[in-house]
Amino acid sequence: MSVVIDANVLATADGLADQASGSCITDSVDVILAARDDSVILDADGEVLRQYKRCYRASSPPSVAQEFLIYILNNEYVEPKVHRINAELNVDRGYEDFPIDPALDGFDRDDRVYVAVALASGLTPPIQNATDRDWWEFREPLGAAGIEVNFICRDLMMD
Repeated sequence: MSVVIDANVLATADGLADQASGSCITDSVDVILAARDDSVILDADGEVLRQYKRCYRASSPPSVAQEFLIYILNNEYVEPKVHRINAELNVDRGYEDFPIDPALDGFDRDDRVYVAVALASGLTPPIQNATDRDWWEFREPLGAAGIEVNFICRDLMMD
């Protein structure tokens, strides 16, 4: 199985999301651990990796999120552990593979890379999201575009 993981999952697993409950943190850790048995999808230009690195904070011993980042860095060019997908930039939509849909015009530009690599991969991987409500607010047009989002901390998505 292939998977796309939003950087907020790493931040949540590391306890950096103040709104996350204990079970949300635990579930985010579980998703990260399970991803090592899957194929993680990144963009070839390194935007996803840059977002992962922004979540990095040094600690001893290393956290699960830090170990995951190290795993990704060590296997960045090792298929099938990591798939690097070309995600061509687009001035208007962020990425060529981001859906042309007015209902998605307000979707966070930083998160568009995850949608683009999921669609460009042709593998229909789920996108893992922990605490970012933007994914919830746009779940219907994303679903119509063929994007499956796994809401790890669904309780945070409800009004």
